Amino acid sequence: MTASPARSAHLQASAPYSSTKPWLLLGSVYLALLLCLAYLYLQVPPGFPEQWAGRDRLPDQSVRVSALYRETLNLPYTPLPVTVYRALHFALFVLLWAPYVLAISRLAGARAGGSYWGFTALLVALSFLMPPLLSTDVFYYGITGQIVAEYGANPHLHPPADFPESALLPYNYWRDFPSPYGPAWTTVSAGVVSLAGSSPLPVSLGFKLLASLCVGATSVLVYWGTRRFARGAETQAAALWAWNPLVLLEGAANGHNDALLALLLVGALGVLAARRGVLSYLLVAASVVIKLTTLPVLVLLAIGRLNRGKWSHRILLGLLLTALLAVVAFLAYAPYWDGFRTLGGVLGQPLGSVHGVVAGTAWSVGYLLGSPETAERAGRLASLGALGLLGVWMAWIALRLWREGERLDARGEGLLWGAVLVLIPVVFVRAYPWYTLPGLALLAAVWPHGRRTVLALYALSGLWFVVQYGF
Repeated sequence: MTASPARSAHLQASAPYSSTKPWLLLGSVYLALLLCLAYLYLQVPPGFPEQWAGRDRLPDQSVRVSALYRETLNLPYTPLPVTVYRALHFALFVLLWAPYVLAISRLAGARAGGSYWGFTALLVALSFLMPPLLSTDVFYYGITGQIVAEYGANPHLHPPADFPESALLPYNYWRDFPSPYGPAWTTVSAGVVSLAGSSPLPVSLGFKLLASLCVGATSVLVYWGTRRFARGAETQAAALWAWNPLVLLEGAANGHNDALLALLLVGALGVLAARRGVLSYLLVAASVVIKLTTLPVLVLLAIGRLNRGKWSHRILLGLLLTALLAVVAFLAYAPYWDGFRTLGGVLGQPLGSVHGVVAGTAWSVGYLLGSPETAERAGRLASLGALGLLGVWMAWIALRLWREGERLDARGEGLLWGAVLVLIPVVFVRAYPWYTLPGLALLAAVWPHGRRTVLALYALSGLWFVVQYGF
């Protein structure tokens, strides 16, 4: 049987990709570098000067967590001088980005076959096996879940320090304030602890598994969402997210709940593109009761729904959206509510240190030119000024949307949401690179729409990550 001309043309067009897979060699280099970093994370030397998760209160945090995972995997210990370890870590942290960028560039127009998805799964699985060295968050999630599941107490009222018998407490840096997360995340945490137990290793693996699954599921949603917006760019967009070193290390390796936020927001964008605005609003509202950082997206989404039609229609829709948010908040807080003091952890997070890009840069300049007090003041003032400018920009965008009475299409909304969720952590006085994960996922889903903006924000997040954790 002779193939049709159209079928023959299709086979000829797909043959070069199927036979050569130009991204595979670069991907293999990337995988090898990530494997080297994983092995290095399992070999943290005694005496390592903790500059990541533990800092002053837990000076041996990385050493302990590294040994915990190394002994479980039954790997031998390779002694390395601290100076050699730090040099190797910095080199790998920087080198990871070159094959990632080059491999992404080779995926332009590629089809996502079994090799692509298998390679993506391998990257996520390898990251999952890495010990969570860059923060103590998985252990904080664990102890808040343990407070509910085992102690029958309320982590929105009781800080971890109230439970000195917990095996997780020695692994926690933040011990003295109630949970700063939303009640929905507390419920998720209690579920993870109920299934995995409350010992340090299984509880950390439980949260890392959840984050890894969210990274993978988000990659699939990015793929299908981009296919709707820009057919032919979907594989590249999915890899832009799922292969990103920041996503792999802070999502799968360190198990941050921001990976779940990314999944919810990309899902919200997808149902918005399918003209399911109410369901999109519910998904975003659910993300807010997990972590308050996604609240700007809820505001922008509401404005985009209320800016057209008769005023009677706007008022009714506004009442509906308010009622839906109230129902979501009520269902999330009902198991933990004990008056407004239940909100103390969410609204009273300590801001005693400077971390964001803008604040950190100003702090560094102030430290070089003056004293630590001058540096602290410079960082806070710079953050305040940058937040003010960002607030003015967001207000201007919101006002334009409202006055013009037009809705952005889903691509425009995704680009706006993603930009806001990356820029706010960048300018905030105390934020961390993993806060950008939801924004990066949204930007990947729409990246052919506003390509330069997307790549610039990805580069900014990556640079922040390298500077903060590479040294």
